[in-house]
Amino acid sequence: MMMQILDVLLYAYYAGTLVVALRLIWHMAHKLDKYDWHYNRSHIFLSFIFYVLLWPILLAKKPGYMMDPSELFTRQILGVEIDIPGRMRMLDQLRINPPPCGPVIRYCQGSGRYAETCGEFLFSAEAVEAKLVKRLQENPVRANNEVGAVLNWVRQRDDTLTEPTNVPDAWWQFQSTADDLVRQGDAVVRCLKCGKEVQTNELVRNDDSGLPGWNFNRLACPEGHNLLVVEVMHLLLRNKG
Repeated sequence: MMMQILDVLLYAYYAGTLVVALRLIWHMAHKLDKYDWHYNRSHIFLSFIFYVLLWPILLAKKPGYMMDPSELFTRQILGVEIDIPGRMRMLDQLRINPPPCGPVIRYCQGSGRYAETCGEFLFSAEAVEAKLVKRLQENPVRANNEVGAVLNWVRQRDDTLTEPTNVPDAWWQFQSTADDLVRQGDAVVRCLKCGKEVQTNELVRNDDSGLPGWNFNRLACPEGHNLLVVEVMHLLLRNKG
């Protein structure tokens, strides 16, 4: 009797394994694109093997995974999703089909990777173009990444637009361009917490210098509110102890 029960359970496990494997293979073939495969290939295969072999635990935890298993193929670190394919997909879409750009560009960093900021910055598209052209002259390789994409965006500007156009969130490296332009005085700066405009010569600079780990350039309003926090360098220092 016991052997019959074990045979039934084993048969059920094999049948379930086949069903789950086919479902995940279908999802991998039809729902994952070239960005997923390029940046998450090893994670996709490891996830497939893991969840096919341990499908009873998977379905006990969340039966809905059989309807939509997309969450199983996303990379996470400490519960935080690391969506590199999504970011690269968005960057390529922006490069191919950039949004409208006017003569005035607005940048708000908002919630950055390391700090919350409340600055609003207005730049002339002409000043942004000049800064990016200079950067490409110094390092032509950057024409193939975000710098080149932003430069292409501002060069296609429509001077008839009257409202400031926002820098897309996906272009997070624009923070360094914003930092340079603000420090050279080519910006209109507003603190959203204070609700008022701040002259560039009134900004408080709280920059790091030679600290272990990440070093940042920080610009704050006279009231101490962080307006812009920019990653500058990461230092790995040997512990002398």
